[in-house]
Amino acid sequence: MDQDDPDDFFHFVSDGTIRVKNGLAQNKVKRAEETLRIFNLDQKHGQLRARRKEAVRPFLETALALLELSEEEDCDPRKLCEFYCEVLSEARGTEFYTAIRHSLLPEPLHKSIK
Repeated sequence: MDQDDPDDFFHFVSDGTIRVKNGLAQNKVKRAEETLRIFNLDQKHGQLRARRKEAVRPFLETALALLELSEEEDCDPRKLCEFYCEVLSEARGTEFYTAIRHSLLPEPLHKSIK
């Protein structure tokens, strides 16, 4: 499954867990579950859950700070959006980029922004 796009099979959660996406055909559910099991990525046995959670944390903190700034009267939403995109761009290439991207973006954008 290393040739498949994880966005097609999984939803990465900010707490470090990886869930099989809803609505997949049964054969894809089985492939996804086996991938989680074989690579020890599932939430019950996965050693990487805490590392994924810790990788996501600073990016979520930045996103929450930006959200707070957006509520200020003199806030320029374009500048915040630019900064948010920069933050996401900085995450690109990091070990847990998919988990970070899934935690920062709504699901419809997971595949469109890589």
